[in-house]
Amino acid sequence: MITFKSTIFGDVILRPTPFVSISSSPIRNKTGHFGSDYTITLTGTLLPHKGSPFVSAGGTTGGFNTPYSDTELAVSHDSKANSIIVKQNLIRELFAYDGMQMNIDTDYNGSNTSIVTNVTVESINFEEGTYMTKCGYTITLKATHLKDNLGNLYHDSMTNIFENTGGLSGAFRDDTKSNINYILAEYGGFVEDFTDEWSIEADDSLGETSDTDPFSYIPKTYIITRNTSAVGRTIYDGNQKYEAWENAKNFLIKSLLGTDGNLPSQYPDYANTGSDLEGGTANFGDVVLNLSTSYGGYNHSRTENINKSTGSVQITDRWVLLQTGAYENYDVSIESSNSDPFTTFNINGSIKGATGLSAQSTFYGGTIVETSPTPAANAISKYKTVSNDGLFDINSFIYKRVSAITNLAVNPQPLSISVSRNDFTGEITYSVSYNNRPLNIISEALNEQISVQDTYPGDLYSIIPVIGRPTGPVLQYIGGRTEYRRSININLQFDYTDIDRYTPATLTEQNKAQELLNTRVSLLMSKPTLIEPIRSQINNLVRSLSPLNEPNIRKCFVDAPNESWEPRTGSYSLSISWVYELDQ
Repeated sequence: MITFKSTIFGDVILRPTPFVSISSSPIRNKTGHFGSDYTITLTGTLLPHKGSPFVSAGGTTGGFNTPYSDTELAVSHDSKANSIIVKQNLIRELFAYDGMQMNIDTDYNGSNTSIVTNVTVESINFEEGTYMTKCGYTITLKATHLKDNLGNLYHDSMTNIFENTGGLSGAFRDDTKSNINYILAEYGGFVEDFTDEWSIEADDSLGETSDTDPFSYIPKTYIITRNTSAVGRTIYDGNQKYEAWENAKNFLIKSLLGTDGNLPSQYPDYANTGSDLEGGTANFGDVVLNLSTSYGGYNHSRTENINKSTGSVQITDRWVLLQTGAYENYDVSIESSNSDPFTTFNINGSIKGATGLSAQSTFYGGTIVETSPTPAANAISKYKTVSNDGLFDINSFIYKRVSAITNLAVNPQPLSISVSRNDFTGEITYSVSYNNRPLNIISEALNEQISVQDTYPGDLYSIIPVIGRPTGPVLQYIGGRTEYRRSININLQFDYTDIDRYTPATLTEQNKAQELLNTRVSLLMSKPTLIEPIRSQINNLVRSLSPLNEPNIRKCFVDAPNESWEPRTGSYSLSISWVYELDQ
């Protein structure tokens, strides 16, 4: 007996009971078995005066008999054809809705159900005829699974692509796994096919530099792309409907991408099966590119395409493989001219940070620190590495890269520094200029200018104006020579944000704290000639330029020194002049 559970007609039985044939087509690809598609064919007969569906004695209205009713109606001869037409319409109405439950029983009264399934109609065909005595029909139904009376799936209806089935033993025969809920929980959904494609390629447009060697660089990066797609199956189970596209998406996330939608442990065939690409390391030992184990996956992006009408879902994941978590590119240029005694070296670089966070991490939040996994944090970390924490001094990678391209002695103190930072894109650009000027004598000065002016003896003469003399005044030598004179000018520029201040040793600690608040201390007592080691360096410079160190000095006198200090800008200047006399 065949019973259909219709929401409109209730429990429905077709009488006479049609012949039933069931054919199955397994669904599989190279990974395993996804279940089966079933074609159920009902071949039956409609009688005008009895059976189910039934019609009234007049042959104009009808319905479905209560189960097991074989009452014969007195249908008049001229109403038999109409009775058949009414029954055809009732059958079409019965199968007008997808997902109706169908029970196939092995006994007359339906007490022993052998097959339970939900069906959709493929076709309904009524044979041609006069419809006076009977009408044959064929109904073709489709089903996605078959169950027994306990709700367990028959094994050819089950998905077992990732099961170690072991033939007809082991997990494949475990009834706790022979139900739709298990398939949904274990695999995410029912599919008729899926693809999982990986590709790895080199990207020559971006490169990265080493965190340990200023001259080591990789002129390319690598990109891993993973394309996954699935075509789902629309599943009816009782009154529940599972859409095909939902099955496809849940299958991809659960079975291929992991429960959180992230990359599973690794790219196919990595030697280290416990590694993780996202922000960590991956072992590429057996991959054809033979990359090192220090690469990690960054800048995860995901594209998801859902086609509800076809029940298909495609998810594309993309990672950039990096060793340091940030790109860096730079170029160096050299400038020289006959109007400038020094050669200038310019280095311009850009740093773009990457992130180890997956595509689901849409908000970083909090303060960006060097250890956080944001693009900005990785860019800052790289910037600190190559610039020696922003000093750009002799220990920085940037200075070493410049000095490596020339035989000239490059001054490690930059002429100019320009840095821009964008935390939203994780980008930092820098532009630094050096030249080969001599090293500073005053160690803490950002810039120093030292000039020496020597005035040597000249003739003593008088200028006598003569009224009306066309050739000008009368010049008269009066005998003797002028004095020797030397003047020096020292101009220094300090970092006004990092100026030391002189504190007398006689002050107590409490008084020191109060004194530092005093305007006099903060301005006047910060003068470089009061602070060591600048004080000693300036004194030594003055002594070395003084004419007292010249040979044959008989007498030497110093004019009043002139010292200027701007504590708000860090600008300092000192002017001293001497008058001296030689022995000969």
